[in-house]
Amino acid sequence: MNVLTTISVAAAKALLRVIDMDDERKHLHGVWFGNDGRAMATNGHILVAVGGLQAIVGAQVFIHHDELKDILKGAKPKATLGICDDGLYVESRRVLKEPLRALGELQPPPWIRIVPTSFNGHMAEFDSELMERFRRILETLEVLEDGAIPVLYTNGPGRCAMAKTPDHVMALIMPLMNSKSPPDPNEGAAQALRFLGT
Repeated sequence: MNVLTTISVAAAKALLRVIDMDDERKHLHGVWFGNDGRAMATNGHILVAVGGLQAIVGAQVFIHHDELKDILKGAKPKATLGICDDGLYVESRRVLKEPLRALGELQPPPWIRIVPTSFNGHMAEFDSELMERFRRILETLEVLEDGAIPVLYTNGPGRCAMAKTPDHVMALIMPLMNSKSPPDPNEGAAQALRFLGT
């Protein structure tokens, strides 16, 4: 069994909570495991990436929301999800054959479109439902205590913000009214862009 990568069940569950199945964009309906050692999920307004994983060899792996939800059902938080050449495993139990490779029309989202252009410490105004979802995701990731309010770094009202997280986690939130145009790159975005491998 050749292990391509592993991720904690807690982190995988957090990424699962990012996904919005009501969105018509099918390439956002799952978690991406890349050849840069990161797993990512986004709904276009929240992006969470977990780093420090073994890099996927070849085309990226895509695990659909429904499959991942079923795989993680009943799994212990301290367990690990392993992606191997012959399937997916929770600990030593195989739970899915042959993960889907990102070939043909299935392509990862353009991450740069939701990367903020700078961070300067100001709080931004965010939709309360979106903010609560973001908070619950950070709790699931175990980088935020239950009920705590995340510390955000942003460049002012109406702009994308980054949560204060450990080095191996990137968590971004974007106001609902944000333009889908890519931001201008500058030094303020360097940390996020380096983490995302863009």
